[in-house]
Amino acid sequence: MNQNLLVSELLAIISSYEKDIHSRRTIMALDKIKLNGKRLGSPQNLTDVSRQRSIESRKAKKQQCPNWNTAIPIISKLFYQGNGLTDIAVHLNTNGYKTKNNKMFTATTVRRLIIENSIRNTTG
Repeated sequence: MNQNLLVSELLAIISSYEKDIHSRRTIMALDKIKLNGKRLGSPQNLTDVSRQRSIESRKAKKQQCPNWNTAIPIISKLFYQGNGLTDIAVHLNTNGYKTKNNKMFTATTVRRLIIENSIRNTTG
């Protein structure tokens, strides 16, 4: 049984190493292509219409998240009271709120929500 475990662990290590090598080679090749002046990506995807569609899609996704929507009034209230971004994030996390990606709030996430929702701090 120990030999099977050893072999499987060894294969996992080799597989991880090969994946790392492949990833590095891919990144190096893409960097080389970029250095030669080639632009990556599909130009037809970079239109104003597609950018606007992307923005609308992301906004719709945020609006469908109940946790996200209930957090905004709390953020607004705490920010209005003069609480800092980190304090607001800690409050949300302590009370079980999650971001739209089901992750914990950070000061950066709180800041983005404040900007996106035009929340103002009136304490000066």
